[in-house]
Amino acid sequence: MQLSTYALQKIGFEKLEEDEKIEATFCGMYVYAVSGVTFDAGETFSFAFSSEGVSIRFAFGNDLNEMSKKLNDDVMVDDLPKWEEEKKCRPPYLAVLFGPTALHSAEGCYYKRYEGILSTYESFFAAKEDLQRMASEALPKLLTALTCQLSSARPLVSFKQIEYMVFGETNKGERLIDIRFVGNMSASVSTSIDEVDLNAAVDEASNLETELDAKVTRFFSLGMAEDDPLKAFLYYFLALEVAVSKGFKAIDLKSEMDLLVGYEPRLEASLRPFFEDRLIKTKRTPVKYTLRDKFVWCAKVLWRDTTDDDVLEFMAVKGIRDKISHGEISAPTRDDVERVRKLVQHILLQHHRSA
Repeated sequence: MQLSTYALQKIGFEKLEEDEKIEATFCGMYVYAVSGVTFDAGETFSFAFSSEGVSIRFAFGNDLNEMSKKLNDDVMVDDLPKWEEEKKCRPPYLAVLFGPTALHSAEGCYYKRYEGILSTYESFFAAKEDLQRMASEALPKLLTALTCQLSSARPLVSFKQIEYMVFGETNKGERLIDIRFVGNMSASVSTSIDEVDLNAAVDEASNLETELDAKVTRFFSLGMAEDDPLKAFLYYFLALEVAVSKGFKAIDLKSEMDLLVGYEPRLEASLRPFFEDRLIKTKRTPVKYTLRDKFVWCAKVLWRDTTDDDVLEFMAVKGIRDKISHGEISAPTRDDVERVRKLVQHILLQHHRSA
């Protein structure tokens, strides 16, 4: 909603003089409600690493203001219990900080000062775009890596976005804030995690996220953020499909076939075209690989801990997807969503361990 000049003035905003401008750098903080794990009261854990060339700082904990102080040297909200009641959320939380951006400036904008904080009204679009670019690939990879590692030895861990805050600091040292609220919460089952296990999971996640495909993590993070079972299932299945297809393309099928068959010299000239024509796409034959074929090849070559049970689970979730596509069912169950998500996490971790 665009506010009029009259409305802005009524709530205390003034317009900058023609010869004035505001210059500031900006950070963006994403806040997520965490389900699947709990932390002891009073514990806050902060971390930092680089993803996609972007510096990321993030923290886990129960007190969002303490987490914000660790990341940004300031509290996030003045009245945290009231904020939690309004947002219908509860600890634990994950806060992810991007930035700062380069210096941005605004002229002719509306502003006001209140209790030591400078507020502007829709004046730093370029800064917000910079922050969105920082987060666009780095954030899905981070969230996917964290949930894969944290879920590997406990119930499924999920992150639901409940707030996104943009704030800055002027070249004169003033705090500048722009806030937008989004999201909601859902119920879950959680288990406790201690500092040692969390540190180990984050360390593994920092290694995993460098290997993850941007498209896979984009679909995975969309699935994790989605409350509708149908949309969530399809997002996770897209992540699975892309991961399988990309893994299959990386396989040298001819070399793998040589290892699999073990041609004897006395029959190699006869056996090689016999097997290749049936199992490998060559100039002689237009072999078409189904998604199941690709999954099995990836399981054989790339995902060394994958078993027959995983192949059966893949066929089961693919069957659900096919029923949706053919109109046989209108929506999957939440258990179906959990099954496909677990399978995606499993193969992403297998690929990481085999790399």
